[in-house]
Amino acid sequence: PPRSTLFPYTTLFRSVRRRLSLLIVLIATIIFVAALGFMFVESRKAVREEAISSATETLDNTVMRVNSLLDRVVIATDNFEWLPVRHLNAPDSMFTYSARILKCNPDLNGCSISFEPDLFKDKGRYFSAYSYNNHGTIETTQEGNEQYEYFYFDWYQMAKLLDYPVWTEPFVDYNPEAVYTKEVIASYCKPLRDNDGNYVGTISTDISLEWLSKTISEVKPYPNSYSIMIGAGGTFFVHPDSTKLFNETIFTPTLEKPDTALTALGHAMQRGETGMRQLMFEGQDCYVFYKALGSTGWSVAIVCPESDIFGGYNRLYRIVIAIVILGLIVMLLRPDRQR
Repeated sequence: PPRSTLFPYTTLFRSVRRRLSLLIVLIATIIFVAALGFMFVESRKAVREEAISSATETLDNTVMRVNSLLDRVVIATDNFEWLPVRHLNAPDSMFTYSARILKCNPDLNGCSISFEPDLFKDKGRYFSAYSYNNHGTIETTQEGNEQYEYFYFDWYQMAKLLDYPVWTEPFVDYNPEAVYTKEVIASYCKPLRDNDGNYVGTISTDISLEWLSKTISEVKPYPNSYSIMIGAGGTFFVHPDSTKLFNETIFTPTLEKPDTALTALGHAMQRGETGMRQLMFEGQDCYVFYKALGSTGWSVAIVCPESDIFGGYNRLYRIVIAIVILGLIVMLLRPDRQR
């Protein structure tokens, strides 16, 4: 047939081929999107589960290390408490006992064996035997004067009023007329009672918060993750921003801008719960893993930015999507080049 009569058929064939190519590309796109969508959803779940498992394991190991030290403080105190009670008739021996605790337990920062006002008439109103571990050298002194009425301090009063062993919140001790530690410390305090059950004083052993802070701050499951520790009242005792230490609580940001997720996290940590929460924390989308520290009333948390957890996943996602889009464009353009 003449060439002019074939032209409509050629045009129709090209139109059908183009439409068929578009249909094939459309079907391929749907299949690709469905397959990739399923793959990335499952991959994201796997990455999230792995992150939760890794961070939880890291937190558990850290809490175990810290609790090990706290347990040593408790055991040391329990092992020595009978000595002061048994030798109440020899008050000067208390200096020997407080120093011995530190010699036997070099991890401890200090020890006070403190008694009720005027318990020992010949010693006056104040009598507290205090020993301090000064970089391996044990220094011992008698505490108590009008400027340092120790029996009004938390580390003495809490054990007396509650009548059971307690941990104090970390604090800075200051005794201007005697030896004292310059570090932030926390004390494990236990009431002392004589053979008749009468309260006679408190034995308290101290640990340095610097050691705890170093141990906790070393935990970094991800490059930009960090650890915090709060007290029973929510006050920051460990935080990468030193300006927040002892000056802010975990609830401070909610005073200006209410945040139910942050408030719920703070209350959960105060209650001594263990868990994980996903929320906006200090301006970042984060996963926060938290756990209580024994019976101290303190709680430790690892804050992991979401960008760190899913950083590799997101890079892979963008690369694969770019490759798929490029492939689809090539498939669309290729039929137009054929004659």
